[in-house]
Amino acid sequence: MDTEPLRNPSSWITTGDLRNWEDSETNQTYKAADPIRVIVGLEADCPPESDAYWRMGYAEPVQLTQWSLAAAPGHPIFQTFLDRLSANLRNTTFRRSSRIHGTEDQAALNRIDPLLLTGPAAFTEAVKGWLETTTGLRWNALSGLTDGGQSKVVGDVLVLPITGFRYVVTSLPWFMFCANRGSPGRGMYGNMGSKSVDDPSARLFHHAQGSWRKTDFVVEVGKFCRTVFGLCRDWPKVSYVLE
Repeated sequence: MDTEPLRNPSSWITTGDLRNWEDSETNQTYKAADPIRVIVGLEADCPPESDAYWRMGYAEPVQLTQWSLAAAPGHPIFQTFLDRLSANLRNTTFRRSSRIHGTEDQAALNRIDPLLLTGPAAFTEAVKGWLETTTGLRWNALSGLTDGGQSKVVGDVLVLPITGFRYVVTSLPWFMFCANRGSPGRGMYGNMGSKSVDDPSARLFHHAQGSWRKTDFVVEVGKFCRTVFGLCRDWPKVSYVLE
């Protein structure tokens, strides 16, 4: 495990997290009327009108983590996630059956970016789809860039600001050597409003040291190309080891 709780999960919800909040564009007010049944946290928080999010390797300007969350058993968000995963697998493989077999099917699956299949991008799509359908939420309203990182309740879902489940970058690409590595965010590069690890909004410390990672020259070149030149948007974002 590469996550470290900073306090007991039973104390993750505070009175301040349940404050009413308003979407500044639609003027819709959201209130914590129902018991909280899901807690999620932001991984990325970028201005939606800019290209900053994809240059940093994210699929959405406002994107959730999937390495840490809390939820009541059987919440519909997870069925939504599984339905989307199943549909993606069916659409990717050449045989439309309940079983995935054959070298062509396996090769097609191996070409899928795992972040888009089961990672933060996929989890974000599931939660986003659920909340937009059930509450009419404007997804980018969850950004904390203009309100100091306020937690936001939508229906029975509590969305923590980027500091809540944020990670520490211990190994930056060589071209970002000047960034401050001691922040739960990304120091000067891509901080996105992330605060220090001892901030009251920090619930969990993510060391970002998954055993599935491996060094890959193409991935590193892609990071440089996206960050510096704004190109290579669709190159692989992360290396991983096939089991």
